[in-house]
Amino acid sequence: MNSQLQQLESSVAELVVQFKTLLDEKNLLAAEVAQLREQQQQQAQDFQAQKTDLIQKHELQVFQLEQRLQQDIDTLREENQQYQQVLRQSVQDLQAVLQRLPVTDTRTEEAG
Repeated sequence: MNSQLQQLESSVAELVVQFKTLLDEKNLLAAEVAQLREQQQQQAQDFQAQKTDLIQKHELQVFQLEQRLQQDIDTLREENQQYQQVLRQSVQDLQAVLQRLPVTDTRTEEAG
């Protein structure tokens, strides 16, 4: 009976050691899981911050590009108006020169 009791005590002691070992492993794994979750959360926050930063930079670049394009359009429109004004003035100048030229009848010159 003593040997059975000792064997039982020995088995219980082994089970206690195994339980403590498993409990320690569980605690280590729980700590590792918590650490991994924190890392994942930090990475998600970093990603979101980078994404937000890139979006803001992109929006700024688009805005600046739109401003430059609008300036170019405005400059081209102004140049176009200046060219049109020069053309109108040239037409008026040519008409004034043509009015000062003597009118000749080309039909009489061809007949003669």
